[in-house]
Amino acid sequence: MNTTNVITEEMVKNRFNEIVIDEVSERVTQMIEDLSTNEFLEKVMDRYYDVYGKVEVDDEVVKDIIGQKVFPLFQKISEYNLENLLK
Repeated sequence: MNTTNVITEEMVKNRFNEIVIDEVSERVTQMIEDLSTNEFLEKVMDRYYDVYGKVEVDDEVVKDIIGQKVFPLFQKISEYNLENLLK
């Protein structure tokens, strides 16, 4: 019996879709990790100093501000990814 694997256009599209979703998930994960580092905190503080001048500020204050802005973004990205994965 000759069993030939037939790969349809739909199968190819589905495979590409899986790969794209994996790549996007990896990039989002990497972005989350990058924005959670002390290096990002230092970059934000350095930029502030460059624009406004050096001031004495507690790192925790800046971390809180970062968290208030960044984590809702991650939540929205995650919700978007889940909604699209379920389609």
